[in-house]
Amino acid sequence: MVVQGSNPQGRCVGPRETEMDANWAELAAGTRVEVRNSFSASWSRGFEVAEATHAGYRLRRVADRYVLPVEFVAHEVRRAS
Repeated sequence: MVVQGSNPQGRCVGPRETEMDANWAELAAGTRVEVRNSFSASWSRGFEVAEATHAGYRLRRVADRYVLPVEFVAHEVRRAS
């Protein structure tokens, strides 16, 4: 549980950071997600959370089950609609 005004590491945070911490906790392994495409400012489908990490998420491409070799921060990932 995240207490407003602090995060799991115990440092003070603003309301936006606390919201991002809450979003991080919501996306468990296996959750279908969309990934923010920074080039076209759109969302790409076809991914799921492989692992929630301290820094964000490791994602798996659903089509071939390949785990992408980079971590994504919370604002780059959202629950698939």
